[in-house]
This record gives sequence, structure tokens and C-alpha cells, in this order.
Amino acid sequence: MLSTDPSSASPARARRRAPDEKREQILAAAAALFGDEGYAGATTARIASRAEVSEGIVFHHFGSKRELFRQVVAEYGRSFVRAMFGDDPAAEPRSSQLAIAAGFAFVREHRGLHRAFATRDPELASLVEEGTHDPIVAALEKTLQAGVDHGVTRPMKVRVVAELCYALVDGALRACFLEGDGSNEDEYLAEAIHCVDRATALHPESRNPA
Repeated sequence: MLSTDPSSASPARARRRAPDEKREQILAAAAALFGDEGYAGATTARIASRAEVSEGIVFHHFGSKRELFRQVVAEYGRSFVRAMFGDDPAAEPRSSQLAIAAGFAFVREHRGLHRAFATRDPELASLVEEGTHDPIVAALEKTLQAGVDHGVTRPMKVRVVAELCYALVDGALRACFLEGDGSNEDEYLAEAIHCVDRATALHPESRNPA
């Protein structure tokens, strides 16, 4: 699970940490600083200090700040998928209300990172696309297909609908938490759920507007 709260272990404790634990500590420190300061402000020296390791250890595990950012994005994407769909999106359909509400809650909790990922740098933007859009759309495909297989959603081109649902919810999240201050979250959440329900329902014409 994504964490942005590095431990406060002493330097002596930090030296004794196993390599995997050090790696997770660096990722947590990087996520916290990227969220607080953005990519440019989160230097490897500050990340190392927050993780209570040397800067050399950061480069030993990740090679570069860009790769560290890529790994933070990838963990964010995996955690977002788990929050919305559980460990196995293909196991059974999950209601749009539960899934989208979980997505909103996740972004609200990690709003700083969500803002940091809205970068105009083309190289960084491609990493964000790879680590968030791709796994989320793949999970959406699986859960939509599960809905079709269980007869609770209409037959559809699941890839196309997954892309459309992603665009709709991502747009709502951006408008709510990036362009806005989150104060109208309930409105964006309700309308996003309503739109996805209407797009995937077996008989959308029989649904009353929310």
C-alpha cells in the first residue's frame, strides 16, 4: 500500500535496515516529498534525508530521480486499483458507487501526489500515463467484463467503455481536486456515478436520474 509517512527510526536503526525495507522507506519519503514539493522541489538529497539513508543508497536502489518518480507513480497506480477494485478486478463486478467513491477517497487522501502528477513535462507525463492510466483502464476492462459475464451490465466493447469511464472519472477528479478545492466533492462524485451507471446499465432508459 502506498505510504507517505516514512518512519522516524534513528540513524543507527536505518543503517541496520534490510535492503527491501530501505527501498520501501525511500519510496515513502519520495512520495511524501513529491506530494509536498512537486518533482522539482523534491531533491534526492532531501529524499535521502527524510528516509534516513545516504543519497548514494537512493541512487543504488533507483539509479536516478526520474526512475524513483516512475516507481512512486507505479505504486500509486497499483494502490489506486486496489482501492477501487480490490485485489482481483476480474473476480466479480463491483458497483460503480463503491468503486468511484473509493477512487475519490484515495485521491483526496493523496491530493498532493495527484497534483504532482498533473505535470506538463512530457517525459514525466508519459511516466504518469504508464503508471496510472494504463493499469486503471486494464482493471476497468476486467471489472466491466465481469459485469457483462454476470449479466449485471449491458454487452459492450469493454476496452472502449473502460477508456470512456476512465476519462469521465479522471476529469471529475481533476475538476474537483486540481482545479477546485474539493468543497463540491459530493456533487462530482454523485454525477460521476450517475454517468457511469447510465453508460453501463442493462436498461439505462429505466433508470431515474440521480
